[in-house]
Amino acid sequence: MKEMYFLPITKVNDEFFQQFTLEEDDLSFYHVDNYSKIIEEKCYREEAIVNLHRGRFKTLVFAPKNEQEKFFFCLVNEKGLPQDAQEIEVDDSYIEELRKVLSLQVLKSEGIFKEQEIDILSEFVTPRIYSKDSENEMYYHFHCFENSNLIFGAPGSGKTTMLRKIALDYISENFDHDKNLNKFPIYIQLRDFNNYKSDFNTYIDTCINNTLYNIKFLDHKTVKFGGNLCLLLDGADEIDFDKFSSFETTINEFRHKNPLTSLIITSRPDRKMEQLKEFKKWYVQPFNENQIKDLTYRKLSRGGKWKEFISVLNSAPGVNDVLKNPLLLTIAHFLFTHKSIIPINSGQLIKELVSALVDNWDSNRNIERKLKDKKVSAIEITNFLGKLSLQYSQIGRDALSTEQIFEKINDFPAIEDLDLYLDYIEFSTGIIHKSNNRWKFQFRAIQDYLCSSYLVEGVQNLNKELFTEKNWNRILMMISGLNSDPNYILKAILESDEITKLDKVEKSLAIMKESHLLKVQDIEKSFKLLEEFFVNFESVKNIEEKSINFSAHEETIRLILETKGSEDIINLMKTIYQIRYTKYEYNFYGYLKNSRSKILKSVSYFTEKNGNIDIDLKDDEILIRYKEESPNIVD
Repeated sequence: MKEMYFLPITKVNDEFFQQFTLEEDDLSFYHVDNYSKIIEEKCYREEAIVNLHRGRFKTLVFAPKNEQEKFFFCLVNEKGLPQDAQEIEVDDSYIEELRKVLSLQVLKSEGIFKEQEIDILSEFVTPRIYSKDSENEMYYHFHCFENSNLIFGAPGSGKTTMLRKIALDYISENFDHDKNLNKFPIYIQLRDFNNYKSDFNTYIDTCINNTLYNIKFLDHKTVKFGGNLCLLLDGADEIDFDKFSSFETTINEFRHKNPLTSLIITSRPDRKMEQLKEFKKWYVQPFNENQIKDLTYRKLSRGGKWKEFISVLNSAPGVNDVLKNPLLLTIAHFLFTHKSIIPINSGQLIKELVSALVDNWDSNRNIERKLKDKKVSAIEITNFLGKLSLQYSQIGRDALSTEQIFEKINDFPAIEDLDLYLDYIEFSTGIIHKSNNRWKFQFRAIQDYLCSSYLVEGVQNLNKELFTEKNWNRILMMISGLNSDPNYILKAILESDEITKLDKVEKSLAIMKESHLLKVQDIEKSFKLLEEFFVNFESVKNIEEKSINFSAHEETIRLILETKGSEDIINLMKTIYQIRYTKYEYNFYGYLKNSRSKILKSVSYFTEKNGNIDIDLKDDEILIRYKEESPNIVD
């Protein structure tokens, strides 16, 4: 008879969990001979499901007779298994074959373009996950997902990539020293259930059998019912919208019929799914700066383009927030390398990203979402969001209730229809979200783009006040990037009597960042305006050649002048360095190099470089420093 041990377990929400990993030297301490007498006196026995590191098992639990006590135990052998548990032992000759079968579907993430896919073994960037249960944020590790878990995240946040990494981690670290199987992961895409006529239980059973069909060397019954099976159910939100409304009931029924099977399910955030009580809830967090840098290095390092991409991104703070979404980041990588669309061309870039969220991401995976049995077209959604964003911009608000939206957009017969429609858009695109009963756009840059896109065709009919109001600046700039005639907007700005010279300079440079279609004569007009502004500034400040010190060795430019009141000049210099990444960079370098302005001539040197440029203020000195982007990730 095997030696047995009392394993300490803990009770959380009526579920039992193993508290810690037992090492060999710990086992002797918990031997039954040391504890039998006291446990028989202090505890009673009950049969329950216990979540051990080796799987989920129905076994005897020793619970304290005194309800004030909080200790619980179960009996396990030296392998950490209950006495009557069936072991799944894999012969050495079959281990690699089993790894291959289980890894088949999970080696790459999905992408709209093939180049956008992520090789999970080499390009996976460890995500941050947040647990509402413990109010704790941490970096991913597969040990976090011991039992039944729900992983929520916005469209493109990396849920599928993380679930496939969990599968690979289970497969990689599956076998202990006795060649016994700890977790048997089977990855299932739930969107395929849409094409299946039978009930959910039959569909899942078919998926399990299809995987096991290629594994002849294991007892299938033991795999399915022995406590080691872990189903990785990907994309609950990809089930037909109407079916999904009752999915939380479906999954609860399945779990109670299969109590020894662990479930890890991914979904876009859904209020009903979040009510499932017996699941631990995790929320995938947006990328931080280091994660953006890490994935960019992994994706673009072969072509040597990653430094340029990060430097451009550092110059585009509005877009930076949007690209914290891994899907949108990889699309931006693709556009950067194949279509020369860079992050500071925000209108063109976000146009592609919105298209992905509203249409391409689903259509490329053959997902058809319906609302009340009717397909809602991408054009209809984009048009509605354009109207909504215009209302937000006109009244200067960033959130409105359903009732307030209903008053302003009268496309719906009843407020309930509008509320359902907003829910549908939130769930299917993630572009808007509801918080405190108010609807808000997930990203301000996307809100501004949708407003720009809605207005772009009628640009010549726009109220001329838009050309002068600062809070419409970004929308106007995006319109110039989307419109086939940006020269009209530039001309209207340059000829306006309502705009200061500084505003004209700022707006004309911003249009240059956004649009690919400006004519040479328009660029010359913008540059002359810029040059005139700097020459006047230098005259007022009495700046001489000796006030400017350039060091090629140190890669620095020092401007000695009274820094107070020079903020406008500094902002213009930052914009100049952003323009070096556009198609106008060579024209612009020539203009700067031959400028009558001493400052513009001095800053021209760095416009030829593709790296980060920092501008610091120290006392009466403006220090401009160039530095190469580093692959090192900073804590």
